[in-house]
Amino acid sequence: MMVQNRIRLTPFLGFFDFPLYFLHTFPFSFRSLLYFSPMKRLLLIALICLGTAQASECDFAIKKHISEAIAHNKRMAKIYSKLSDHDSEKLSYTLITLEKISKLFVHSIEKEAKLYHAHNIPVLCEEVPPMDNLPEFQERAPEELRPKTFYNYDRKTLSDSLKKLMDQNKFQDAYDLVAKDLYELETIPNQQCLTKHFLESIAYSLKLSQTRRAEAAQAGLPDPMPLIKKYISLQRGALFLTAYLDKQAFPLQKDGLLIYCQDVPPTNWK
Repeated sequence: MMVQNRIRLTPFLGFFDFPLYFLHTFPFSFRSLLYFSPMKRLLLIALICLGTAQASECDFAIKKHISEAIAHNKRMAKIYSKLSDHDSEKLSYTLITLEKISKLFVHSIEKEAKLYHAHNIPVLCEEVPPMDNLPEFQERAPEELRPKTFYNYDRKTLSDSLKKLMDQNKFQDAYDLVAKDLYELETIPNQQCLTKHFLESIAYSLKLSQTRRAEAAQAGLPDPMPLIKKYISLQRGALFLTAYLDKQAFPLQKDGLLIYCQDVPPTNWK
């Protein structure tokens, strides 16, 4: 009988009042909201929407970022191809293929992150830089900013040391380790750009991790660090691929083509 009464209520509610039907199924304190004025009910609905906006934006933020990157790199592939007499095409489409594959690897951890998003905690969300913040496009880098010799970055030593520190839960030491290499890589502009991008992402994830853990603890949620560690492990594991692509891209970068370097957004890792 109570269900039937609830159903009878809905025809008398306007379109924007429809969510109140669901509130009517909650305890008495929520049902009393039905007696609010229409203006107050509209305000309530707006506040509910604002309260859940962050969660919906954060869900699968990494996959959204990757999809945006794929779309960007597809557009740039044609431009770089013309500028390089087609020499850049293999670089562009190899990166795009790897980006498509990477979406499969992040799916499970992003599903886990939704628990935190439901409580407005942006785990694996704030870490993702927006693709609309890319450097201004240049057809060629100025002569004085073109790399002359290839910098052979030792990513294996970094990867091994980072893994040990993460296994020991020494997160500040892990951040310091990655930051040290990033400061060194800043001295060699316009090469090793994909590797820099992944290292920046790792450093930023570590930088935010203590905040995310504190927020989760306050909300009574499980520690998100195991999830953050999975994300960092995926990025660390991809460094051998970024190293390969960066090496292949160097001859074109030496000629001033900023492939990869102007195709990744900056990350606030410092």
